[in-house]
Amino acid sequence: MDIALGALRTLMYRVSGIVIWALIGVITARTLSVADRGTYASMIALMWIVAALSPGIADAAGYFVSKRGHRPGEVMAAVLVLAAVVSIVQFGVLASWGLVRWDDRTLIPIIGLGVFPQLARMAMSAIFMGTGHLTRMALGSQGQAYWGLAAILIWVVLLDNRTAEDALGAFVAAQWVALAAMVLLAEPEWRRDLFRGASWRTVRAMVAYGSLPGLATVVSMSGHRLGQIMVIRLDGAEGAGIYASAITIAEGLWLLSSAAANASFHRIGTLSRQEAGTLTAQTFRHLLPIVAVPAAGIAILAPFLITFLYGERYADGASALRVFCLAAAVYSPVALLNTYFLVQLGRPVIGLLLSTVNTAVNISLSLMLIPAYGYNGAAWAAFGAYGVAATVAVVLFLRMSRLPARELWRFGRDDLAGYRTAVRRLLRGRRLAEPSAPAPGASSSG
Repeated sequence: MDIALGALRTLMYRVSGIVIWALIGVITARTLSVADRGTYASMIALMWIVAALSPGIADAAGYFVSKRGHRPGEVMAAVLVLAAVVSIVQFGVLASWGLVRWDDRTLIPIIGLGVFPQLARMAMSAIFMGTGHLTRMALGSQGQAYWGLAAILIWVVLLDNRTAEDALGAFVAAQWVALAAMVLLAEPEWRRDLFRGASWRTVRAMVAYGSLPGLATVVSMSGHRLGQIMVIRLDGAEGAGIYASAITIAEGLWLLSSAAANASFHRIGTLSRQEAGTLTAQTFRHLLPIVAVPAAGIAILAPFLITFLYGERYADGASALRVFCLAAAVYSPVALLNTYFLVQLGRPVIGLLLSTVNTAVNISLSLMLIPAYGYNGAAWAAFGAYGVAATVAVVLFLRMSRLPARELWRFGRDDLAGYRTAVRRLLRGRRLAEPSAPAPGASSSG
């Protein structure tokens, strides 16, 4: 049950992130017009897509400290070099686009300034995760939400700067603060390696390894965020605003599944192939009800939740929210299974395949459904894409792990005994903040 305890520990921190993200959504929905809210949310989605256009920096960082045993500080130095090079290129491309497209002249350069901290922050989170520092990983990865809320409260609310550009600029400024906080959370010996400079051999190795995972991340991020971009183009800014509010609530459910994937990352990478497969299957069958139960509750309360949080202007988003709850439940195991493919098997091509299937189905369905049904069509397109990708992931996992399908669904005595053990350990006062065993080269503090 170490994975369960690790997932619970990670989840405790992530719940705070969910609350903060919800507050950001509520504040921007109530202080900006629906159209500005749609523009702001769409530009945030675009920034995440652009940040994903990198040579798998985060995937390579986690793999090199977890499976290859590289010193975390050495990898951290390489991460910052790669993030700087990639972000400079991307900033130039975005700035050129902003000059060509008058409507994007202000927004696009702002996004460009947020690419470097976004890239570096994601990779730093992978280093913490790969060394078993789940507490620091959670605090660092959620830092963008904490600082983003503070910046938006000060600049947008208190100082009354209530446009999409103002909200986006405040959020991007907060990304730099979040990155600085992550560097401070690193171990002292990591920072000493950082100041010694990057090893170009490590940089080249990370680029070589990260190419396929990086491409998979690009395709995956496009699949996740593409709906937002397609809605604003095909259904207008107001439709994008309602869509953004619905998906923001549902994305809290995806954090539940990612908490389990993050908690299992270190052990899946260090166990034998058979043990890692068994552990993945065990975590899978515990994960499904953890996501499905709250998803059902949110779907039932959707009309109340969306109007309570965002106001009557967003009431029409309840139907889209219900569809996203279904999508979150269906897609919940994919992050966990992809951890097995990537970290244990070392086969990033499988992640690329899953992402490609997801994105291809999403684009095809969106082009058919959004013109006819607006943002609701985009929600159904996402549900269809996630369902197909999840089915492919399960089939591939069963074939490669050589486990029977019942291992993913059937609870046994060992599962119940594990729950009892976990409860006893919690009742005896075992600290949830206790770190997992660190990877080679990492300190034992968490």
